[in-house]
Amino acid sequence: MRRSKYLLILLALALTCRGQSNIIPIGKRGYIEKDKFLHSTAGAWVGSSVYMFVHYKTDRTFLSLAASVASAFLVGEMKELRDRSKGGRFSNDDLAVTTFGGFTGAFVKIIQIDIQTKNKELTEQQKEEYKNLWIKSNY
Repeated sequence: MRRSKYLLILLALALTCRGQSNIIPIGKRGYIEKDKFLHSTAGAWVGSSVYMFVHYKTDRTFLSLAASVASAFLVGEMKELRDRSKGGRFSNDDLAVTTFGGFTGAFVKIIQIDIQTKNKELTEQQKEEYKNLWIKSNY
């Protein structure tokens, strides 16, 4: 349920960017270019997806982080090469934003997995305490 909620929020933000303006207001004084927002969003999506896949296959945090950042870099590289082949220009800034988005997506997953692990440990501890209370009350 939570995943679908976040995906809907992300989709709503992406659809908001489809307007005529090339900038997206953030707060009262800030803004971000639409292209940079889309690059960071794509990088975060790829980075978090690859992180989850590699983490659940290997259970190694550093390898998962490296794979997610590398995959976001590759996606950004492919996008920029596509831009250049269509007559545009290769933008190192866009590549950096996509790669940083991949790191950000992976970092969010690291935090999420850590929280889930702590909650699972806490739940197991609570079950054990309840079991001990139940056993003591029956004797």
